[in-house]
Amino acid sequence: MCTNPPVPSQSPPPEIKYLFGRPLESICEDRKLPAPIIDMLSIIAEKGEYTDHIFTLLLEKRHWSLKDRINDEQQINWNKESVLIVASVLRDFIQNIQGSLLCSHLFENWLRVLDENSLHRKISAIKRILLKIPQPNYMLLKYLICVLLKIKRSSKNHLDTNCLSVRLASCVMWDQKSSGPICGVNFPKQVSIMGIMIDNCVDIFGDDDVCLKDIQMKSDTAGKSPVTKKTKNGHSGKTCDKKTLKIASVALQEEGPTAEQNGTTATY
Repeated sequence: MCTNPPVPSQSPPPEIKYLFGRPLESICEDRKLPAPIIDMLSIIAEKGEYTDHIFTLLLEKRHWSLKDRINDEQQINWNKESVLIVASVLRDFIQNIQGSLLCSHLFENWLRVLDENSLHRKISAIKRILLKIPQPNYMLLKYLICVLLKIKRSSKNHLDTNCLSVRLASCVMWDQKSSGPICGVNFPKQVSIMGIMIDNCVDIFGDDDVCLKDIQMKSDTAGKSPVTKKTKNGHSGKTCDKKTLKIASVALQEEGPTAEQNGTTATY
């Protein structure tokens, strides 16, 4: 008996919704960073300055629970999440971006920044490289650096540029020979480059209003997560802006580097 051969299914393959371990461009729709990433940046900007342990990788049950809920697109009440866990998961996300946040094929370009003989020339070199990275990578990097700058400036912790750079430098850049973050022989250079970006955030990423003031006002939630409520002020003391910092999703939609800019376990 002859039978017709099975007809291949014409339905498209199921969409992969996981955020972790993929190129950043593949998870951004309409030039927007995913809502959970914006929410995590907002929480860290709001509460991260109150602890010395921000961006410590905490591979514990709460970390994996939050990561799973983000990947499963569950609704998350960010008010009930520890900022340390939120920052740990965001670090996990960043260090698992396929090809690295700063693009592993540009790794040697990044290292050559330090060959420049003046800070001005180093900043110019960084700007030139930023023109080569995808726009979503630029957006995430810019807002991460702005948040780190706010934490560094705050008197409510003992963190400086070096501490923050040591925690995140290997997470944002690695070479093509590595499958992911590694503290190798180039680690001191990676820390130095990260430090230059933090200390010169405004010069590198644009006007202070764009980098800092435009993200002070709370935005409506960028997606399915409940709007974060304002937290009470803690103890005060290094000068910093006292307004609550919140990532504005509207500012994330169109942001990108331009040639004009270039000019040529713990608990909380």
